[in-house]
Amino acid sequence: MAEQIIFSIAQEILKNLASQALQEFGTVLGVKEELKKLGITISTVKDVLLDAEEKQKHSRSVAGWLARLKHVAYDADDLLDQVATKALLRVAETHTITRPFRDFNFSYNIAPKVKEIREKLELIAKDRQQFEFVVVNEEKRVSSSRREEISFMDRFHAPLRMAEKLRTFILRPKCRPVLGSFVEVLISSFSYLRVLDLSYSNLKELPDSVGKLKLLRYIDLTANGPVEKLPNSVCKLLNLQTLCLHLCRQLQELPADFGKLTRLRHFSISPKFGCLPEKLIQSLTSLQTLTVSRSETLTSLSEGVQCLTSLTKLVIILCSKLESLPKGIENLHSLKTLFIGSCQELKFTNTDLKGLSSLKALTLSRLPNLEALPGGLEDAANSLTYLFIEDCKKMETLPEWLKKFKSLRKLVIRNCPNLQSLPASVQYLTTLRHLEITRCPHLSQRCKMEIGEDWDHIKHVHEIYIDGKKAP
Repeated sequence: MAEQIIFSIAQEILKNLASQALQEFGTVLGVKEELKKLGITISTVKDVLLDAEEKQKHSRSVAGWLARLKHVAYDADDLLDQVATKALLRVAETHTITRPFRDFNFSYNIAPKVKEIREKLELIAKDRQQFEFVVVNEEKRVSSSRREEISFMDRFHAPLRMAEKLRTFILRPKCRPVLGSFVEVLISSFSYLRVLDLSYSNLKELPDSVGKLKLLRYIDLTANGPVEKLPNSVCKLLNLQTLCLHLCRQLQELPADFGKLTRLRHFSISPKFGCLPEKLIQSLTSLQTLTVSRSETLTSLSEGVQCLTSLTKLVIILCSKLESLPKGIENLHSLKTLFIGSCQELKFTNTDLKGLSSLKALTLSRLPNLEALPGGLEDAANSLTYLFIEDCKKMETLPEWLKKFKSLRKLVIRNCPNLQSLPASVQYLTTLRHLEITRCPHLSQRCKMEIGEDWDHIKHVHEIYIDGKKAP
């Protein structure tokens, strides 16, 4: 367990050290060479961790070596996070990182701290030689990437205060409901938190003091129904990568400075407003996954999505008032997965889904107004491998241009009772390995083995399931 934690920390340290911002800031602070040496030492010990894992089972000395390494690795990770956060703040405030740094106290203290940690790690790295560890390639490593966590009943405050460098806090369901005062204590006690999970805790509001958790990377507030807004101090969390607001159904607005969360990669929301604010959304250029769900008020996503050029996954589900997709979706050239489901008012135009040249998986589910696949989907002809169509009861035909989808491997069609037939062009889908047709009476009849009118078009498919039965 210890070496898994250390391995994760080592990876994070090396990732931080490799960032251009930290390297430039290291030059400004006069610690560039020290940071370089630190990176070399971290790489050296990381390479032998798998062998150390095996040997600690039979050697207390190895277990002790890992414990020493873990302690110093935590210190290194904390220090580099502080430096990286200062660098981010500097860019946010001055739009540059190379101007003279005026926080003299921070500058004065940082160099000896980096040197001290580097020397400790070098000593530990030198001690590894007595154990004759062997280097194991990372590809052979199987790790669970688990983090230390503590779950508890909220009456046990005192023991937790001893764990001041706690990284992960997950509140188990049995601990709810949670008072804001308890979260205040939590924030003041654990300034090194990276992960804060308060999901399903019936929390009414997130305290303003959350902005003090400068190292926080993950916040989960899923299913905290009473939450109506977030404090603007959330926007000070410049390291934040994941924010889960799923099932926060009373959420009426996002903070004014939400666009400052430029490192945010994963965002889920169940908004109680009509449109995602364009000016706030368009700044989230690092966003990789966006989930918008369970909203009874949202009518539009916002044209700001066109700026989410790093987005690889978009999920839109149970948004009963959503009327249309923004034109800006055509700029999402990195999008690989798109799921649209249970949007009763959503209507498609023929140009929808245009420009999605990297799309690999598309799910269209429970869309009562969908009559045909949008023509814009042709742009995904070279990339799409998975197409799932379900409960689209107005759909009557599939397009002949489906033959262009030379990478399609799996096609699933369920509960589309008015879909009359498969296009003859499906016979040209030579990569198609799996075809499933369920509760589509016309299709089921036409695709019967040997006797169905469409059988010759699909008989080349390796796996065919008609109403749950596999064709021999």
